[in-house]
Amino acid sequence: MQDGQGLIKKFLDYKPVTVLLINKVIESNPDTRVVDVIWETDNTLLMAYEVSVCAYLSMKYMAILHKNYNFTLFVWDNRGKLWSNMTKHRFNMRELKFYFEDKNDLKSIEQLSKSYVVYLNHFKYVLDFNFDEKWRERFGPKLARNLQYNLLENSISIQFQSSIKITLESNIRNIKLVNDKMEGVARVVRSGLMCKRPFKYEFPEYYEFVNNIDMSIDSYVDPVQAFLESSSQAQDENVLEESDRKTYEESVERSTDSEDDATFVELDITIRKPKKGIVYRKSDKYIEYTCGLGFGITNIIESTHKDQISGSEGATVESSGTEEATISLDETLKSIDETLNFIDQTLSSIDKKLTVLENNENLRDKSTDLSYKIPKSLDEKYNFLQKHTRSLTEKYNSLFKKHNSPDKTTDKSSNTTDNTPNTVDKPTNSMDKPTNSMDKRLIWSTDNYDEPIVRVILFDGPGVKYLLGQKRNYTIHFFSCMDNWQEITGKTLNLGTLRMIDRRGDEIRYPNIITHFTKFQLYVKPYAACHRIMYKEQEIWASREKGVITELDFLILQILENKVNLYFRDKTVKRFKLSNGQISLISKGNSTYKQH
Repeated sequence: MQDGQGLIKKFLDYKPVTVLLINKVIESNPDTRVVDVIWETDNTLLMAYEVSVCAYLSMKYMAILHKNYNFTLFVWDNRGKLWSNMTKHRFNMRELKFYFEDKNDLKSIEQLSKSYVVYLNHFKYVLDFNFDEKWRERFGPKLARNLQYNLLENSISIQFQSSIKITLESNIRNIKLVNDKMEGVARVVRSGLMCKRPFKYEFPEYYEFVNNIDMSIDSYVDPVQAFLESSSQAQDENVLEESDRKTYEESVERSTDSEDDATFVELDITIRKPKKGIVYRKSDKYIEYTCGLGFGITNIIESTHKDQISGSEGATVESSGTEEATISLDETLKSIDETLNFIDQTLSSIDKKLTVLENNENLRDKSTDLSYKIPKSLDEKYNFLQKHTRSLTEKYNSLFKKHNSPDKTTDKSSNTTDNTPNTVDKPTNSMDKPTNSMDKRLIWSTDNYDEPIVRVILFDGPGVKYLLGQKRNYTIHFFSCMDNWQEITGKTLNLGTLRMIDRRGDEIRYPNIITHFTKFQLYVKPYAACHRIMYKEQEIWASREKGVITELDFLILQILENKVNLYFRDKTVKRFKLSNGQISLISKGNSTYKQH
């Protein structure tokens, strides 16, 4: 590519072809076999969607687009023969504010655009807008199509729907999104590049679809969830089934007009296997259920054997083997039900074919021989019934053989085996037994389909269980269970009880924070400068204390321990603990925390 002076720019872009992101960039010399690491991170939030390299004026540049939509810019230093980070000499894109007509009504892009996409294109940091219909109808071709930040020239341009591209002066930070009496204009050109492309709603896997305002279930993708679902970790207990891998395609094709779409699901925390729309993972004593694209949890229940909760004397405690057998029995019964439903649907389809053939007016025409069609369809129906009835019979026989087979219980004291056969009941009694022995307890439920839970984390400890349900805005519902489930959200540290306040007195909340759950720990990094932190009405920290100004970098909520650690830019940390409704400082000092 040539610039206006005839100088050639060479671009080379690297983009993952899956949802797995880039965490290291190296440069190797094939002659000396020396490998230099240019950039590397273990922080999920800083991993790269794209890496772009540019050769220009005997110089080399490299740009990295991170998962949090920040960028890092490197330049090759010919004198020192090394890559230098020059990001601090470029704009902080999060400082930009936007407006349509009233320059005093400044907003961030998340507050103005229904959705947007960030990507690199020819070493430009590009924001593709997707405004609401009301704005498109009101401003038409004068409305902004995208923002382009040229990382080489350190200049910002706005491309409008009319193909006009306006480059702004370098001191402009408040950007008008309507081409009408623009201020701070440095250059105006007409360019057809990057203005005729329709806004894409289905992006390659390395893009993150952002929909912070008026968030809808059909279009939202949790970036952390997408990373977890794509990672193949050795400690994971399950591998996603084929039906789970199709979650994305199915959710894209679903009609948003139908109320019967399987968007909202019920979660039974006793089920230890993937469910359509939910990924199940287990590590140590932690169990995690994560919703796939287009799904949300509106009911959480726990199934318990009645024998285990009866509490009566002499009640037998079922062994783990019996529990597994019961779960296996439930799964087999479910499989049988699915087979019966499939048979009913297929037979109904075949009957419709027969009805159409019998009513076909062409049958009255003796010159047209269609007599073969009815026997053919009848044969199809007969063969189908034979095949699936045989399959169903095999399932029933297998079910009854497992459920009514003799118990083999070993007495450790005598090392003898009890082979006493059981009395074989009728099939209906065998099938009814596991159903009657289960009791379902409702843990949480909501009728507000705008705020479903998208992630559930369960800690099964000795004598106590904890359950955390996370919503899309990273607020939570928190429960504990010794004998019964009780919600204790208001008694714990979370984003509902702990508030970050900016200098204007406004609360800093999602989507103006970077967040990430690791088990029961929540990492929170505010975009805006945090001035104070409040626990309910109690101030626990202020940026100016005893005449000294400190800047908050991020905080970590330890929900199980009821602790919060505040990490500052000067590499210090303050640790607080909530006890008896009061939060207090327990320690402070230098930070040794390393982000993972």
